[in-house]
Amino acid sequence: MATSTVKTTTVVTATKVETIDLTATNAEKALNKFIAAKEAIKALEAQKEEAEAALREFLGDAEVGVIRGVERFRLANSSNSKIDRKALEAGWPEAYEATLVKTPYNFIKTL
Repeated sequence: MATSTVKTTTVVTATKVETIDLTATNAEKALNKFIAAKEAIKALEAQKEEAEAALREFLGDAEVGVIRGVERFRLANSSNSKIDRKALEAGWPEAYEATLVKTPYNFIKTL
């Protein structure tokens, strides 16, 4: 019986992550402000959505809201356009690759 050997190669890409100890700085105070601001924004967005829902309910089928004889708000009509990236990639992969633009960025992620 013949024996066969299968060779496999595993490539591991190591990423160096630079860290810094900020214990002696005001970084924790800044981080707490950042977290509080994000939470405040989230709460305000929820309040905004609730108020918008109420205003839309008050309008019913109307487009303009009048309070004490003064126009105070109205529905503004708009539209968005988008590209179905999955369909473009599946149907026209060359066009997808030719028009694909990747923009690297970073952001603060709290743990």
